[in-house]
Amino acid sequence: MFNSHLDVDDLIRMVNLEEKRKELFANLSSGLKQRLGIAVALVNDPEVVFLDEPTSGLDPKARHDTWNAIRDLKKEGKTVFLTTHYMEEAQELADTVAIINHGKIIAKGSPEELIVKYGGTGVLVVKKVEKPFEASYAPSFQEWKPWKMETSTFPYTKKTM
Repeated sequence: MFNSHLDVDDLIRMVNLEEKRKELFANLSSGLKQRLGIAVALVNDPEVVFLDEPTSGLDPKARHDTWNAIRDLKKEGKTVFLTTHYMEEAQELADTVAIINHGKIIAKGSPEELIVKYGGTGVLVVKKVEKPFEASYAPSFQEWKPWKMETSTFPYTKKTM
C-alpha cells in the first residue's frame, strides 16, 4: 500500500526529539507529544500532511517549536492542511486561508488579503485609571483595580519572526 517511508532517525531529528528517543510516550509533555504526532504523520513520506490544531493547548516554546517543524515541512515541498483557531498561527504558517462556517467556505485568500478585507484596523489599549468608573461591575472584588479602555487605529503591517 505504501511504497516509501522515511528513516525513523531522520524523523526524530526533524522534530528535535533526539534526547527523548527512549522516553515513554506517557512521560512526554504536550508539546513533545504534538511534535511526535507530526513525525508519525510523516512515516510514509506523504506529499500532503493533515494537522488538526497541532498547537492547541501548548506553551509558547512548544508552540514555536511546532511552528518550526511545520515550516520545515513546507520547505521540503509538502502540502500542509492545518486547522487552527489561532489567526496569528494562520498568518505565520499559511499561504492560503479558508474560513469555514457551518461546513461551508465563507472566505478564502492569503492571510494578508483576508486581514485587509475583513480585519479591523483598531487596537485595544488598556490603561489603569485612578478612580473606578463603575464599581458595581465587580462588587465581589474588595481590591478591584479599575481599568479604562481606549481604542486607536493603526495601519496593518505583517510582523516578522
